[in-house]
Amino acid sequence: MINNTIVLTEAGKKIGMGHFVRMSAVCEELRDNDIPVRMLLNSDETVNSMTNLNYVEYCNWNDGSDSMDYINAVDTVILDSYLAGYEKINEINRKCKKLIVIDDNIRLNYSNVTIINPNYFGMFLSYPQNRGNVIYTGSGCTLLRKPFNRFFDRKIADEVSNVLITMGGTDVKNVTLKVIRYIKALDSEVSLHVVVTDAYDEIDKINCNLGANDNLYKGIDADQMSELMRLADFAVASAGGTTNELIKMLCPCVLVGVADNQLQNLKFLSENNYVKKFELSDLNPIRDMFMPEQRRQLFDKMKSTHSKETGISIIIGEIRGKNGK
Repeated sequence: MINNTIVLTEAGKKIGMGHFVRMSAVCEELRDNDIPVRMLLNSDETVNSMTNLNYVEYCNWNDGSDSMDYINAVDTVILDSYLAGYEKINEINRKCKKLIVIDDNIRLNYSNVTIINPNYFGMFLSYPQNRGNVIYTGSGCTLLRKPFNRFFDRKIADEVSNVLITMGGTDVKNVTLKVIRYIKALDSEVSLHVVVTDAYDEIDKINCNLGANDNLYKGIDADQMSELMRLADFAVASAGGTTNELIKMLCPCVLVGVADNQLQNLKFLSENNYVKKFELSDLNPIRDMFMPEQRRQLFDKMKSTHSKETGISIIIGEIRGKNGK
């Protein structure tokens, strides 16, 4: 029986693309390390039409009627889900050799699993002890695609020339258009680099509000996104998976929480001066990013906690039994 790694995750227009993006990074790294991997993706038609990766299979693995024939006793399962319940997780754990749970916020009272928290604030969470779990937290646990792990020497300019705007795979609250209009009112000459996907509802309106110095990007890959982060004087983004990419790229940023699961991470990062935050009712913190001292302060904090390690190396060690925990 072949020892496979199976990734269980979800994506959709309403629930976002964050889990799928970071699990894609994991899958690519595992394949590069000659580890067989399959991703079972619980998704909607919008996501299905946007993905064509040969290791992805579309199915509702979280359906209670599923017999879970896709899991064998020798398999390692990586679970990244906000939808799977405690009973489902225990069922998966009983059937596989090892279960690795990607957890952002102690979502459930896990037992006898390996937990990786891929967020900078994870080290400050108090995970329950004496439940048989192996727990990894800290800045070396982030799950990032390769282009975001490249080091470069960023310079903080006195003047802002380029601003990156990215709200992730979906923008159900239509934040992008609000941000464009706000920045245009502040400085009509700054170049905006706006990233969208086919899941956005207001692409035509967004395009109409951009000027000759601006650029709209749709369906870009990790290399292109990392280059935009490298060139940006600062970024305006949602506080999802993009957050860790921006910090790793040492890109000063101002973030908005658009989902409940982003709020605790955003609270920690903003209170500790890794990022600034704004609300849909108050976009004025974006204005502060035009001041060089604000951007330098964020840059210095990001640089002080920069880590060369990633959560993917931890996962590879767990699969191969080399972590010693």
